[in-house]
Amino acid sequence: AAAAALALLAKIVPPAPPYIWNFAGFGSMNPPRGQGRASGGSQTGRGYDDQASSSSAAPLHAASARGRGRGGATDRGEGRGRGAGRRGAEWRTVGTSGESEGYAPRPGPLPFSPVPPTFSVAAASAPGRADWGSGGRGGGWSPTQSEVHQGGGGGRGRGRGRSRGKDELEAHREGGEGRWRQRGRSWGGGEGGYRARDEISGCGRQSGASPEELQRRLASLDIGSSESPTQIAKQRTEIAQVERQREAGRIAVSSSKSSSALVAPHRPTPGIEGKAIRLLANHFRVNLNLKLGNIFQYDVEISPRVSSVVVSRALERELVASHSCDLGGKYPVYDGRKNMYTCGPLPFEQRDFAVTLPEDGCPTVKIFIISIKRVAVFDSRGFIEFLRGREIQLPQLFLQALDVVLRENPSHHFIPVSRSFYREDLGKRALEGGLVGWNGFYQSLRPTMQGLVLNVDLSTTAFHESIPVLEFLRRKFKSFDPQHGLGDSDHSKVKRVLVKLRIQVTHRSTPRRYRIAGLSSRPTWDLKFPLESGEEIRVVDYFRTTYNYNIRYPELPCLQVQGRKVSYLPMEVCRICEGQKFGGRLTDAQTKNLLRLACLKPYEREKTIRRIMCRDDGPGRGEFPAEFGLNVTTEMTSVRARLLPAPKLRYGEAGSVQEIVPQCGSWNLMNACVVEGGQVRYWAVIIFDSRVRSNEANMFIHNLSNRCAELGVEMVPKTVVPPSIHRREDLESPRLDMLLRTVHKQALQVIVAADPGAHLQLLVCIMAEKHSQYGELKRICETEIGLVTQCCLSKHTQSCSSQYLAHLALKINAKVGGRNVTLALELPGMCPAVFNKPTMIFGADVTHPRPTDNTSPSIAAVVANTDWPSANRYVARVRAQKPRLEIIEHLNAMVRELWKEFCMKVGSRPETILFFRDGVSEGQFDSVLQDEVVALKEALMEEGGPDYKPLITWAVVQKRHHTRLFPTDANKDKSHNILPGTVVDTTITHPREFDFYLCSHAGIQGTSRPTHYHILWDENNFCSDDLQGLVYHLCYTYVRCTRAVSVVPPAYYAHLAAYRSRLYLDAAGGGSDTTSLKGGRPGGTQGSGGRASTKAAPAVIPSLPQIQPVVQQVMYYC
Repeated sequence: AAAAALALLAKIVPPAPPYIWNFAGFGSMNPPRGQGRASGGSQTGRGYDDQASSSSAAPLHAASARGRGRGGATDRGEGRGRGAGRRGAEWRTVGTSGESEGYAPRPGPLPFSPVPPTFSVAAASAPGRADWGSGGRGGGWSPTQSEVHQGGGGGRGRGRGRSRGKDELEAHREGGEGRWRQRGRSWGGGEGGYRARDEISGCGRQSGASPEELQRRLASLDIGSSESPTQIAKQRTEIAQVERQREAGRIAVSSSKSSSALVAPHRPTPGIEGKAIRLLANHFRVNLNLKLGNIFQYDVEISPRVSSVVVSRALERELVASHSCDLGGKYPVYDGRKNMYTCGPLPFEQRDFAVTLPEDGCPTVKIFIISIKRVAVFDSRGFIEFLRGREIQLPQLFLQALDVVLRENPSHHFIPVSRSFYREDLGKRALEGGLVGWNGFYQSLRPTMQGLVLNVDLSTTAFHESIPVLEFLRRKFKSFDPQHGLGDSDHSKVKRVLVKLRIQVTHRSTPRRYRIAGLSSRPTWDLKFPLESGEEIRVVDYFRTTYNYNIRYPELPCLQVQGRKVSYLPMEVCRICEGQKFGGRLTDAQTKNLLRLACLKPYEREKTIRRIMCRDDGPGRGEFPAEFGLNVTTEMTSVRARLLPAPKLRYGEAGSVQEIVPQCGSWNLMNACVVEGGQVRYWAVIIFDSRVRSNEANMFIHNLSNRCAELGVEMVPKTVVPPSIHRREDLESPRLDMLLRTVHKQALQVIVAADPGAHLQLLVCIMAEKHSQYGELKRICETEIGLVTQCCLSKHTQSCSSQYLAHLALKINAKVGGRNVTLALELPGMCPAVFNKPTMIFGADVTHPRPTDNTSPSIAAVVANTDWPSANRYVARVRAQKPRLEIIEHLNAMVRELWKEFCMKVGSRPETILFFRDGVSEGQFDSVLQDEVVALKEALMEEGGPDYKPLITWAVVQKRHHTRLFPTDANKDKSHNILPGTVVDTTITHPREFDFYLCSHAGIQGTSRPTHYHILWDENNFCSDDLQGLVYHLCYTYVRCTRAVSVVPPAYYAHLAAYRSRLYLDAAGGGSDTTSLKGGRPGGTQGSGGRASTKAAPAVIPSLPQIQPVVQQVMYYC
């Protein structure tokens, strides 16, 4: 039926012009259409909502138009309405003497659609009675340029009705109904101005007609209608047919997702609990001058193709410098890839430019053709409405254009890396292995409650130091000797760290740059290449005769560099170019040195940010922001904050201290014991450090068991078998598996003899230092043998400090099923309206392989509590999924497994669900809402039945952001950071949705980073105080320490569980990058620049090692 309707419309309606423009900027939604009745001497038109809410467009409420006719002389109708879609725009219809025109203020093109849809306002009026003398004439026009308007409806009277569309792209046409064409779909208009046939004559509304709406219209046909009985019967038949087809699902008027899309909740009233304080935030207000006009987007194509952003930017600057007049004197901004933006239009729609760029170090120039084509126009009014809190989607493309504008000037003066900019003079520190740390600054535009702001923060990362290639290899590999050649394994390791690096030659008077593509398979002395004459010459001879240079290290291979032909360069004449970001994994020593550069006290960080903002080449400076009407202030934002009180903590009754009030986010266990101590009856110790003597091992066992007993953990003072002592090297050898199984077998023999059915509960592993085989040890014990392990360093076991042993005891207690601490006021007492029934608290996270790894899967982990009302024990489920897929692919299955665990342990079904999702960026919020929240609902329904609908609250936890808060008064800790419990839910938060910043932890080093919580779904209708207090109190229940943590524990546990499974995969796939060229396996997938592996992602995702049931039942990941 839909196909037949489209075929009929194709015959009646002329095709839409190929050049489609928009009118009022409502996005992908339908134009308003009138529906009316004629009765007696008056005509009444009624507008109705013709756009259902969806994820892509908000509802549009059409206007209502009322007209009145008197005699046959004049029929004047006037209506006024306001669209409530993405941006409001008034429209008005006026009809005189049976004629109507529609017009609207110029709102400009869409600020958020690269292909603006058609949207025209049209109206039609008609004589009040069908027997009056003249027909109505319907038309429509708009003052905006190039509007597609295909007319209104023609009147039905004794005279002939006409339909005319006033648009330069559409000629008038006689008779018929008005139509709008939108992206290839034909939408019905009004016929005669007093009867609408939109669902029948068009393809239907975007979201379809509900049965209730169809019945309402069906009934309206009989009330005061001037239609003939035959016409009424025909319409009733057509409407009934559409209803039957819709119910049968034979016509798809919209996707089911858009009609049932979930929408994030609005912000409740800001919280009032706690002490009111004032802080400064590193958000800088951006003022927009709306009088400067629209932003025009252009697509940029460069031929021959350029892969380097640096070269692309250089070509764009050369284009602006040499063709300024052709660009109309505009200052375009360019993202270095495909998009160029201007304030106001360029004097052409599409044009090609020839630009020359000298090749690096060569006298010749290369010609490039740059094609510029207009693709979209953005208006700021929709963005302003979003900032004012209107329920419309964020105009992301408009925000992206402004972001490119503010990045243009820093890109000319700094080295851009993602959203940050670096330069050596902002601060640097030497790292090991030929690397150097550089300081820079991060900037990002953010819409907030106070308006548009620029978030500016300090940033630090590792770069390759600009040193000779041979020196780099000496620092990278301790055993590297240029006097000797490279073996096969050494050759592959050297190639891995050098490939994709840019180098500069030093043997020429005019230095030239290249990118390393690989290494020659033969040494330099044995390499030859053909000359233009066809004669072959050795590389060593060529350098001697051409450059008067004698190769000093002919045993080394040459660097093979990228170019039009194969070229070889000896390593000794090459130097690494400056400004190349290191893309691999840093060692512990490198990370430590980088942190020393990055960690600044809050007042130092604040001072440095202010200094950067005042630079002439800093954020928001230069001619480009002014060209686009942007002005960035240099003062930080003052925000109202609150300081929440710390919760009381409850410990076990066996201790003399049973309730503790933390001070500044921490407390100690003096005279206290755990809430519920686990039992460790059978345990063993294995040591991988031959320096540890037997008496020291026995002393450690004695001290650990005593400290556990003091804390209420029942740990027998003697291991099942004597401690097994081995060399450090045994960790690296294949003997590791055998040694672990041997200890387990010996212990199991003793246990079974004394207690049949029992098993080894804990294996304590003592290492000399942090070791790369840590993951392999965990994999063997937890997935193959079925052992819970606890690792520690030998230096701590020898000192045996009470604080360290207490920390170890807490982790052991959690791993054997005990509970360390609980809130004195448990969840039902904290918020009775929500937690008066069993509650299940989930945490979820997804970890991805390192950037240079293109083969390993991403790993998703979900944890949930299995106790109530304390919510202290969390079990985990982990799955592998497609590489770098952020959405949790198997969420349904993991939730169902955890739900069954909760029901079995608690004895009842959860009636309230809290879900804390970590690791999601703002651009993925909608995907999480539409996919993961729906998957959670489906899993609960599948397990509990169709009538089981627990109330769900879903919050995203964001730690990787750059908002920093600085104290302005005495409300700070000894490190000058904001105090634990600081919460901000105004000014710098989302313009409309429910989010807040919470700093729940005490600063240890550097500047504290508050955690951002954004609520995507809330069926529990939390008020601000209740949810903020809940999250803050939960941060005190983390099992591994006696400090409040920075992230709500369920999300923290999910991260640990996902990381543990990542260790399993890394252990199975080889070790990390090694610092030795002699012996050992080659490094994994880590590279020093660019991608080390070019293999495509595997078609079949490898399954993770299955964790043994006895391990999976406890918090093994702690």
